[in-house]
Amino acid sequence: MKKQTGNHTKQAELEVQVQQLLEKVTDLDTKLRTALADYQNVRKEIEKQQELRESMLKKYVFNDLIDIFSDLFFAVEQMPEEAKKDSNIQGIVMIMAKYKDLLRNHGVTEITFKEGDDYDARFAEVLGVVQHATLDSKVAQTIQPGYRIGEVLIKPARVMIYKKQITNS
Repeated sequence: MKKQTGNHTKQAELEVQVQQLLEKVTDLDTKLRTALADYQNVRKEIEKQQELRESMLKKYVFNDLIDIFSDLFFAVEQMPEEAKKDSNIQGIVMIMAKYKDLLRNHGVTEITFKEGDDYDARFAEVLGVVQHATLDSKVAQTIQPGYRIGEVLIKPARVMIYKKQITNS
């Protein structure tokens, strides 16, 4: 009888040890899953920071180039139609198209607003105001397009906005 009680005690002790080991395994599994999730979150954050750094670097590189391009584009736009037919000017226009493709290939997008669009101070600066009978704080005209890479603003669009006329009755 004593031998049976001893075996029963050993079996109970073994069951307690097994239960403790199972709890430990469950705890370690939970900690491992948490650590993996934390690692993945840190990795995603590092990738996001790297993309932002890359966009900021591109911003500084493209900012000066965009200024030159904008001046050139404006100069061509202001030319009389007869001058635009000149083969040299047409060559410049083709170069400008290639330059736009280069910007697009590097993730640079143009920011333009159509008449009546809501004014967005994040991506545009106001150059002037146009009085209007009914519209207020709506874009009247894009004077010069802006540029951005993702959410990183390189150069704001320059716009004219409508302001509602105040009538004295």
